[in-house]
Amino acid sequence: MIGLPPVNAFVLQRTPYREESWLLRLLTAEQGQVTAHFRGSDPVYLYQPYHAELQGRDEWQQCRHLEMAGPLLRLQGRAAYLALYINELCGRLVPRWVNAEDLFGTYYATLKALQAGEPAEPLLRYFERRLLAELGFAVDFAEDTNGDPIQADRHYRFDGHNRFIFSTQGPFPGQSLLGIDRNHYADQEVRRVAKAVFRQALKAQLGEQALSSRDLFRAAFRQEDHSA
Repeated sequence: MIGLPPVNAFVLQRTPYREESWLLRLLTAEQGQVTAHFRGSDPVYLYQPYHAELQGRDEWQQCRHLEMAGPLLRLQGRAAYLALYINELCGRLVPRWVNAEDLFGTYYATLKALQAGEPAEPLLRYFERRLLAELGFAVDFAEDTNGDPIQADRHYRFDGHNRFIFSTQGPFPGQSLLGIDRNHYADQEVRRVAKAVFRQALKAQLGEQALSSRDLFRAAFRQEDHSA
């Protein structure tokens, strides 16, 4: 590639714009979220690794060159809808002009695992956890709000952001919180608690506007358990 140093990118959203051009929302390792105009007749794919040559530091950048940077990922059916969910999370929450290499790596690994047919819930919960940490709102599953270690035989309630409060009537067993802390999702109760906790934590960052990808997933897979 000739010209500006390329950045590693995934296309989160693409919108046709005039003749033979696109408006792109990108997740980049080097610059976080980027919005760019790309002119070209070649198709632009979601869920594919790219090298992008970007110019400018305004709200809208120019994408001078875009080329595939790895093997083609093929996400179909349920996996594609779940990938759409993590795309929407990134589009809504990842800031601009920040280094996001760790999150970028987690995003790429999640897509590859979805393609491979790995169980969806552990993948999504881990991604949600890493995203919240990237935003500076990591959920603490090790200590409660008093600074005491989470106890397996106690119950807790979530403060709605990133901490747990000891409560005898709390809905979340300490044993499940410790399971989440270790990323142990074999137990159904751990999966239930993790989904509830991360949904609350993400809502604090997303605001009241619902995720459209979640509604699309439910409409397409009404008879299946809901991972997103």
